[in-house]
Amino acid sequence: MMLVCTTHAVTVEMTLGNHFFKSTRAHDSVSHVQRRGDALHTSWTQRRDRPWLALVAVPLAMNASGLMQLWWLWIPLLLGAAACTPAWRWSWALTLQLAIVGTEWAYVGATSLAQWPAQRAVVAATWVYVALLLAGAANLNRMYQQYRQWKRGL
Repeated sequence: MMLVCTTHAVTVEMTLGNHFFKSTRAHDSVSHVQRRGDALHTSWTQRRDRPWLALVAVPLAMNASGLMQLWWLWIPLLLGAAACTPAWRWSWALTLQLAIVGTEWAYVGATSLAQWPAQRAVVAATWVYVALLLAGAANLNRMYQQYRQWKRGL
């Protein structure tokens, strides 16, 4: 756009420019929406896996919301976990399992501490023992799966 010192010339140039933009805007809006839709589809289909978010962060958020009795938050959190792992479509099921076990574990620990305040050491030892037992079972399962894969390779 050319800027001229007289006010009439500036007005004429601006109206010509606005007319040009208005006439191309109707045609451009369809292609703009289509390009934006294509870009969203491409970014959704080519997103990378974020298993840490799906298997650690989301279950912890579900634990917090479950302890506060905000169960309705589990649905959007599960959808977010499913979106974080496009390569594994059933990750939401593991996320749900982790959230249920973690919430129950936290609830039992908090309730036990409230019911037996004089027995804090026993409650804490039992609570930690259950967590270590679950971790040990998961480790044994992982070692067994590796052994089965090694055995198949022979």
